[in-house]
Amino acid sequence: MDTPSSTDFMERHPDMLEMRERFERVGASPPAQVVEGLLFIAAGYAAISGWVVGFNAASPALNIVNLVTGLTLMVLTVGFAMSYGRTYGMAWVAPIMGIWLIVAPWAVRHTDRMTSLIVSNVIVGGCITLFGLALLLMAGATRHAGRRSRMVRGTTRSGSMR
Repeated sequence: MDTPSSTDFMERHPDMLEMRERFERVGASPPAQVVEGLLFIAAGYAAISGWVVGFNAASPALNIVNLVTGLTLMVLTVGFAMSYGRTYGMAWVAPIMGIWLIVAPWAVRHTDRMTSLIVSNVIVGGCITLFGLALLLMAGATRHAGRRSRMVRGTTRSGSMR
């Protein structure tokens, strides 16, 4: 059972505060900001790609899939930009959504598989997958850096001395 006192304790726990600070530093770094910006632009393109490429009338179902996927990724990316320390755990969603965009032309029923539609989805899906993986790598590097800093200080995860 989760009591308010245990929740408050976890929120104020030194390791939690340190971890959030590390992730906020990563989120504020120029490489992370570039990746977040590129992910936002790619997600925006995915959302409007049906109208840009011109398959909105030929494949309305895929157009809706791209619109919803793109808008969802845009919201997620804004969350990364605003509070990476609290949203880094959702970074795994971006590469999966990128892979979904790649396979969507074949997975969505009633889709007219025009070459421009397939090329557009594969390119934007690949970009989103790469940008999402870059965010995951940044989060992973932060996690490992935190373990190394605790080892250097001579403490374990629980805060006790080795």
